[in-house]
Amino acid sequence: NVEVAPVIFEESIITICEGESYTLSGVEYTDSGEYCFLEQTAAGCDSTFCLLLEVKSNPVVSLEPIQTIIAGESLLIDLPTDYNYTWMPTDGLSCSDCPNPTITIEEEMEYLITVANPDNCSIQIPLQLLISLPNCEAPYIFLPNTFTPNGDGENDELFVLGNGIE
Repeated sequence: NVEVAPVIFEESIITICEGESYTLSGVEYTDSGEYCFLEQTAAGCDSTFCLLLEVKSNPVVSLEPIQTIIAGESLLIDLPTDYNYTWMPTDGLSCSDCPNPTITIEEEMEYLITVANPDNCSIQIPLQLLISLPNCEAPYIFLPNTFTPNGDGENDELFVLGNGIE
């Protein structure tokens, strides 16, 4: 009597994100598709293994990497709402996990924003904020709205800044 062993068929579904790869038997795969291999088991029987690889897209977010904020003012960042966000560091932010924080800072700051889509693919976006003095060119002037005349040398005098003002 001869016994015929059934052909073994195995399939594996793997999901990766754009820019990632999956390695199987020393071969690296980066494109979506079905990859099948005919192998032999330890007993010498034929077996087929198929890899179904699905490559998911990364989030698409556009943000100017270097922005300027006027001293004493706030900056509203407005990013797409269909992603999850994590801002690092959290200093000066109205929220650290939202797409539209209001940023109020007193010194230049660098943020790293992690953006993840529903497929759990993510990108990181750097944001550098520079501080500039108010525009005092004609016809603009700047008048502070607060001063502390307590003799400590900081904000003891109230004065107007502007082009041609001494």
